[in-house]
Amino acid sequence: MGLKWSAFDFESKTFTINHTVTVVKGKTQDRDRTKSQSSKRSFPMEDDFIEYLIQVKAEQENMKKVYGNAYYENDYVCKYENGQRLYPNPLTRRWRYFLKRNRLPHIRFHDLRHSSASLLLKLGFSLLEIKEWLGHSDIKSTMIYTHLDSKYKEKMVNKVGGALRNPKRVENHDFICI
Repeated sequence: MGLKWSAFDFESKTFTINHTVTVVKGKTQDRDRTKSQSSKRSFPMEDDFIEYLIQVKAEQENMKKVYGNAYYENDYVCKYENGQRLYPNPLTRRWRYFLKRNRLPHIRFHDLRHSSASLLLKLGFSLLEIKEWLGHSDIKSTMIYTHLDSKYKEKMVNKVGGALRNPKRVENHDFICI
């Protein structure tokens, strides 16, 4: 919600998280800073994403002409046709509707961060890499966000079982059996 066009560098193909929009006690607050220093981070962009952003920007420029003086001028990327920026609460309602319409289980919009962290872990990224991606200042937060699926548990059982059946296949197999 807090992404601004000024955060994008199309030449270097990066964007930076440096602005936040939050709801505190029912009021929307936008800040030109992040929650912590580690929350301020840059990401590379793929060409497909850049093409999509260029289309969004062109559509916004077109809507400026259509709405004329009634257009809300701002630097936000996520906005309505009239230029007014999107607010978190309507997005949350649309998210719930999307889940219901597609018969998906209810999860909070924020839980997509947990899904992202778990997917990155499953793809083989380290907790440190995921910590940087999510912008956590403490790896303990990252550990809370990542969830192992049942495949990891099966893999662990198989590896441990194999090691117990054939300890010679395990390097540094100095372990004690009681």
